[in-house]
Amino acid sequence: DFTVPEAARWWYDQHRKLHEMGVDVFKVDFGEQVPEDAYTSNGDSGIICHNAIPLLYNMTCFQASEDHFGQGLVWSRSGWAGSQRFATQWGGDAEASWGGLAGSILGGQSWGLSGAPFYAHDIGGFYGGPPDDELYIRWLQAGVCAPFCRIHGIGPREPWYFSDETVEITREWLALRYRLIPYLQRQVREAMVSGLPVMRSMVLAFPEDQRTWNFELQYMFGDHLLVVPVLQPGGWVTVCLPEGVWYNYFTGKRLEGGQVFTLQMELEHIPIF
Repeated sequence: DFTVPEAARWWYDQHRKLHEMGVDVFKVDFGEQVPEDAYTSNGDSGIICHNAIPLLYNMTCFQASEDHFGQGLVWSRSGWAGSQRFATQWGGDAEASWGGLAGSILGGQSWGLSGAPFYAHDIGGFYGGPPDDELYIRWLQAGVCAPFCRIHGIGPREPWYFSDETVEITREWLALRYRLIPYLQRQVREAMVSGLPVMRSMVLAFPEDQRTWNFELQYMFGDHLLVVPVLQPGGWVTVCLPEGVWYNYFTGKRLEGGQVFTLQMELEHIPIF
């Protein structure tokens, strides 16, 4: 019960001990499974305190990190209003399906609109599957274009469990991730100052360009990159370019904004402008 100072302090102490042993960051999993018939020390039922408990949970672990290192960080699954002060968030246990991938993209934008700048999702989906090679590659491509990037799930998710072609495509995309690190570091610094998320929905990035608002499965990745994940078999995707001048990231081709078009992407690429 994190509303009991002694209990919170006990939990804090366990984390401080592990930091002192060399642990850098904790993945603060769960937090949301508060029984409805439980009661906190102030008399609130599990229904009332359901959302507050993850916030207090994150805060306690963050405080242990901050006190040890001088700057705190936790990687959390559950949160509430105020959690952006403590946690880098990930989207929880997505199903290894095309719908799970799409939901992860929507979830990241929603989290950003809630005031939290950093987000990741489990590349390959957490449960079910394993995904087939096409879904795995498309999820990897979207995951590389997320504020934080990791491969995770129940069962095989490492690229070498898939085909040789998948391994080669994975290598190329992880190399792209490393090339993007200086850009992402700038976006993180901006997020710390402005609160703008690294993964930005169209309505947030282009509030004056209402035509883009309905395209909820594409997003700005920082200030300069428009990412359109492929979210169905066969590589088909519809793109809405906001007003302005855009360039295809992979070919350098110049494109005029203010138009909508449909593409069929080869497996190696997704649209990035």
